[in-house]
Amino acid sequence: MRLWFRFFGFLEPYRKQLSISLLITTLRPLLNAAKIYLLKLIVDNLVQNPTGQIVLVICGSYLAIAGAKGIISYAETYLGSWIGGYVMVDVRDALLHRFLRLSLRYHHQHRVGEGISRLVSDIGAVEDIIVASLNEGVMQVLTIIVFLGMLFYLDPPLALLALIVLPFLFASLLFYTRKTRSASREVRVRLAEVTSTVEEILSGISLIKSFVRFDDERRRLREHGEQHRQARLNAARQRAIFFPISDIIGTVGTVLIVFFGARAVASGTLTVGGLIIFLSYLGQLYHPLLGLSRLGNTIQGGLAAAERVAALLDLPDDEDEPEHATLAWRPDIPFHVPPAVAFEHVSFGYTPDNPVIHDFSLQVPQGAIVALVGASGGGKSTSLALLQRLYEPSAGLIRVFGHDLREWNVANLRQLLSIVPQEVHLQMGSIRENIAYGRPNADEQAIITAAEQTGIMEMGLPDGLDTIVGPRGIQLSGGQRQRVALARALVRNTPILLFDEATSALDTISEERIHRLLASLRPRHTILLVAHRLSTVRNADLIAVVEQGSIVEVGTHQHLLACEGWYAALVRGQRVPDTIPEAHSFAENATLPPKIRGKGAPGF
Repeated sequence: MRLWFRFFGFLEPYRKQLSISLLITTLRPLLNAAKIYLLKLIVDNLVQNPTGQIVLVICGSYLAIAGAKGIISYAETYLGSWIGGYVMVDVRDALLHRFLRLSLRYHHQHRVGEGISRLVSDIGAVEDIIVASLNEGVMQVLTIIVFLGMLFYLDPPLALLALIVLPFLFASLLFYTRKTRSASREVRVRLAEVTSTVEEILSGISLIKSFVRFDDERRRLREHGEQHRQARLNAARQRAIFFPISDIIGTVGTVLIVFFGARAVASGTLTVGGLIIFLSYLGQLYHPLLGLSRLGNTIQGGLAAAERVAALLDLPDDEDEPEHATLAWRPDIPFHVPPAVAFEHVSFGYTPDNPVIHDFSLQVPQGAIVALVGASGGGKSTSLALLQRLYEPSAGLIRVFGHDLREWNVANLRQLLSIVPQEVHLQMGSIRENIAYGRPNADEQAIITAAEQTGIMEMGLPDGLDTIVGPRGIQLSGGQRQRVALARALVRNTPILLFDEATSALDTISEERIHRLLASLRPRHTILLVAHRLSTVRNADLIAVVEQGSIVEVGTHQHLLACEGWYAALVRGQRVPDTIPEAHSFAENATLPPKIRGKGAPGF
């Protein structure tokens, strides 16, 4: 019942249309009962007077009932589809909104295909229980009430006799419902596994081809498909057992009525026409009961899907991104006050027992280019993720323009940052649309300028900025995708730019062009970049060496080389020594450019 009420809230905006639909639904059992009652008139009256006026009445009544049922059927189908379509859109929107609020930690722990299954197939099943099953359930229940009333109207003793089998039908229905709930849940889980496997195979098709894993992937999908088949077979077995049993119970009731009804006709207490329509009403009474059992199968499948959707909607708040704080960007926030970014003794791990960075401290002066270098896995990219507040530090704090990151409204904070990620993701569409993705209201000139600055206009694309990039940008080379990502960051014109291996796929000439671009951006932007190439970092105002999650050196290229420490070892391609010469606190040795130093750059 909790699940029913949980999702019936989505019907609230459409209560007027739903009320009309339910009202129309109530007319169907009445028309069906009237149509059956005409049989009594035919048998009891036409045999005696086949040419009387009643023939015209009966024929006209049949036509009127058929016409009314056609109109009702059309209205019921249309309104059901109309309400169901809107409800499905609303539920999917609520589910997607929940997905987008969840932290990256959650998304990294769950398969993409599982989310696809919930957003597509599970939503359709939820629609069935909210609208289709609601209308159908109301119609079946009303049919039982109307036809049961007609049975007592025709012959109360026989009606009481017919009720003998009803408890057995209800008991079998309840037993079947309990059995099919777990079976339907298993079908949904196995279907999600199949969807996840298909998504992984299709998204990794290049890797599969490169490593010739065709047979392995087919085998993997077949295994999950076999598990789904077994789950469906188990659910079908439950139905196969129930329906014959319920049919036998219904037949027993019919046999009892035939036996005792024939005796009533012989004694004159019941007419032949009365017995015929009594049996007709009885059959129609058992039919909706069986219909409710079939509806129960649909509902159980829908409830199994609803459980999966509700489980996501009701995830605890600690799975969400941090709560939005109140601080938003205002024109009077002094962006000229350094440092633009400050990491103060920050620690973080994707799992509690495996810290990625610890005691990470770094100050990034406003208007400076600061590079993070070091061995892979040291925590450089993680620090950029923490700055975007994609994760929360387990200790320490991060400040942006003097304000604790937790004070910022998350959406406004990210409006101050532009990221060029290591793994570039492009949306299906044109290059122009991808450049403007982070700033949809960007004017054409801003898009063209960003494209020119990053060399996109020189890539020889067939349709220029209108060239379609394909799914995930597959129509472009790695270097071309990286240029689009750079232009996407530039067109936002944010005060802080984050580059995570932003030139790793570029050729030497293109990389040099980006270096000149970065130098030209320095007066208006603070740039924090992660890189391994020496050519990328040597012209940075400050270079911070990250080793095993901590900052071990900070200084300029020349100072760090002269210190013969970690950075010098990285530059010369040597193995980093186990012990470092008296680690110079490069705070005193680092010399910043005058324009940076003049703005009050802090010591390190």
